[in-house]
Amino acid sequence: DGPTLTPPGQQPGAAPAPQPAATARDTVRRWFDGFEFVPTEQHFRALGAALGPALIAIADDTTEHPVVRARAISAMVYADDPATLDHVTRQLDDPDGESLIRRKAALVLAERAGPAAIDRLAQTMTNAGDDVALREACARGLRTVGPAAIATRDALLRTETAPTVRGILLPDKRIGLD
Repeated sequence: DGPTLTPPGQQPGAAPAPQPAATARDTVRRWFDGFEFVPTEQHFRALGAALGPALIAIADDTTEHPVVRARAISAMVYADDPATLDHVTRQLDDPDGESLIRRKAALVLAERAGPAAIDRLAQTMTNAGDDVALREACARGLRTVGPAAIATRDALLRTETAPTVRGILLPDKRIGLD
């Protein structure tokens, strides 16, 4: 374990205080700069109800670097409000959206919606065309959903051609000493 990093403007050991959405957006945006500080679930949760709107504002800001926007989408896994789940779904469903954003949305949707995400992930994967990375993210999402997605993974495996995606869709290997 290395040293505990403290976000800019925060005292060591202190959790950030709940903030209004505009201030929360600025706080989260600073967290996404560089790589020296990586916010934890505790940091995100401490922002309370302001987290979702802050993340949506960052994700929708097309002047932001795509990596920053993708980090905002990824952090939506910590936002429990329905608006962020709707936002993630819209990002995934946008056929003209950036692949990186859509890939992050697939993973967050699987985590937040569980089995309810199966059909949407399968549809996105089927319609992803040459975007192997998006198909891979959808396959990972289906794996995250768990056993409820096995039949869907099996069906997608029959038509998938990319070796990396096929590897994700394959059934789990068991090494037994029977």
